Amino acid sequence: MRFVFLFFAIGLASIVYSGLGLAWDGAYQLAYTLENQFVIAPYGRYTQVPILVIVLALSRRSDSSFLLSWTFQAMHALLPLFALIASWVIVRSRRPELFVWIAFGIGLATLPAQACLVCQSIGTVQLGWILFAAIATGMTRKGAIFTTIAIPLMLFHHPVAIILFTIATGFAFVSGIVSREMRSHLWRWACLFLVVTLVAIARMWLNQSEYESSKLGRDAWDTAWNLGVAGLPLQMVGFTWLAAVSVMAELYAGKLRMLVRCVVFAAIGTALLLLYVWGRDAQVWASAIEYRNWSVWLSIPLFILLILDVKRADIAFRRRVTQLTSVGFAVVLLVQSAAWIQLTERLRFVMETSQDVCIEARHIEGLPRTALGGWTITSYALLMQGKQPQTLVYFWESCNQLDFSRGYWLANIGPWDYHSWNSGWFDKRLLGQRIISNASR
Repeated sequence: MRFVFLFFAIGLASIVYSGLGLAWDGAYQLAYTLENQFVIAPYGRYTQVPILVIVLALSRRSDSSFLLSWTFQAMHALLPLFALIASWVIVRSRRPELFVWIAFGIGLATLPAQACLVCQSIGTVQLGWILFAAIATGMTRKGAIFTTIAIPLMLFHHPVAIILFTIATGFAFVSGIVSREMRSHLWRWACLFLVVTLVAIARMWLNQSEYESSKLGRDAWDTAWNLGVAGLPLQMVGFTWLAAVSVMAELYAGKLRMLVRCVVFAAIGTALLLLYVWGRDAQVWASAIEYRNWSVWLSIPLFILLILDVKRADIAFRRRVTQLTSVGFAVVLLVQSAAWIQLTERLRFVMETSQDVCIEARHIEGLPRTALGGWTITSYALLMQGKQPQTLVYFWESCNQLDFSRGYWLANIGPWDYHSWNSGWFDKRLLGQRIISNASR
């Protein structure tokens, strides 16, 4: 499986190298943490704290925002790779043929939003594969170890873990019914998953915020579907499901086995071709972050197929399917990363050649209606310029409507986004003087 891990790593590395991992919320989270020099864990999601602590410690020894950005992204990129490798270690000795479902899940089902490395719902769904792999193989010692690691990560990562823990509870309970010799062992784990599910529900209830409540409304789900799922991503998911069902059908195809295998490869190829076309145009995937809301529901058919896969399969065939999936995963992310680099260079050129100290993003050709041209562009532009930024870039307000007399706005979420020119990790004193001087003319 080294081939598979290599291509998954290439895809994730391309996100880090290009800076695509800072798209959407990523740039704001990093810039806010650096500017304030302290760590926050909103909504009780504490798994990001160690990453931010490491970045903060590094920021006190290095002035390189590029090094800090790469470190921030790289540590987030380790999570899907960990979920993939851990799942393989669990199934390798007893049921290696099950790895195809995990590759489908991490390599395709969550791929449209994979570029959002800080999207915790995506990471939680990917960690869920560890639980299902462990239960499917009888919760061996390796499975128990990785499950013990995955549970707290999921619990403190995102509330979508409630759905995954619920499925794991049912899976472990039913597996105990089917396997008499493993019944007591699996039922103990089912009880543990049930307890964890209740704890996760209690945590969501106690930490529920206005933001999270708004995400549960029907309007929010409809918006997420229309912006993040409908169109090419949904078509890709459909072909992924077709490939997955065909992989299962291959076990019972008899004389039609070769035809079914052709359907599998054709379906995967079509799914990846759709995402390749989708990834080339940065305006098409500008709202890909919204896919995260539906990622767990779109993964459930794959969870079910893993649960139902009880018959020994042709390992060589499934290995080729997994390899094709990993190559496609890398290609799609490389294409998205290339598009992101073009946007970044366009922004860099404008900042370096413009005579304005404050630039409005809507006037930069090619940036509007992209993931870079959104509300976090101020944070991303600061990180691009390093310790001593020379230019501000804004999305939500016109430069002449903002009060720069004492500081600047990193975003428009709340009063905590207003920062003084004379404090913070970024050295903005010269920038502040220039903006105030221009405003007084």
